[in-house]
Amino acid sequence: MKEQFRTEEKHNKQAGFSLTELLVALIIIGILVVMAMPKFTSVISRTKNTEAKLMLNQIYMLEEAYWDEHDKYSTDLNAIGYKPDKLVTEDGSASV
Repeated sequence: MKEQFRTEEKHNKQAGFSLTELLVALIIIGILVVMAMPKFTSVISRTKNTEAKLMLNQIYMLEEAYWDEHDKYSTDLNAIGYKPDKLVTEDGSASV
């Protein structure tokens, strides 16, 4: 009879994680995210730096072509035909 009661106790107890275990897991994940952020921000910064250099190079080439035609540099980016590429689409994702 006692064994039957013990097996019923085991079946009634639900398996799962306690609130403490979940909080510890969330804290560990948070610490890992905080440790990884500086690495990602430096990558983003370098990417923006490279992108800016490419845009400036494009403007330089257009200005030189404008100089060849007009013997002066332009004061307006529209005059040289500069149209920057859209970097973000309407829905907010990066364009490729």
